[in-house]
Amino acid sequence: MQLPYQSSVFRLLRRDENVKDGKRNQLGYSLLEILVVLAIISALMAIVGPRVLGHVDQSKVVSTKTQAKNLKDALAIYRLQSGTYPDKTTGLKVLIDPPTGEKILDEETLPLDAWGNAFHYEPPTEVNGRTSSVRVYSLGADNAPGGEGLNADIYG
Repeated sequence: MQLPYQSSVFRLLRRDENVKDGKRNQLGYSLLEILVVLAIISALMAIVGPRVLGHVDQSKVVSTKTQAKNLKDALAIYRLQSGTYPDKTTGLKVLIDPPTGEKILDEETLPLDAWGNAFHYEPPTEVNGRTSSVRVYSLGADNAPGGEGLNADIYG
């Protein structure tokens, strides 16, 4: 009975038994060849990586803006049902737990922005006889008012 490691396939893989005319047939890759391939892969990642990561950040901004707009639209539906927007203390919670019992959103919790922070709500205010629109917004990546770029506030 022949053991598995004595078969011809396993003999080819063993370097010390694969000898022809006193010279070894080199099987596999040298360390230098592997290092060259790793250097090429690293260079490609250094070029492509920042471009891909830039698009990921931009997609977070777009998805947060869309979510804020959806919440603002849900508040408009609430206004149609109840006749008024919720006050600042009640806020967005009326969308999942309204006093009338009819939920606007089919979720158990309010959605969060792309960075895991809660959305902010400001009801319409009256200034000089003009009523402002309702505001639903995220504070951006830094979760602080103001900012630039990814840290800028995002309004729906």
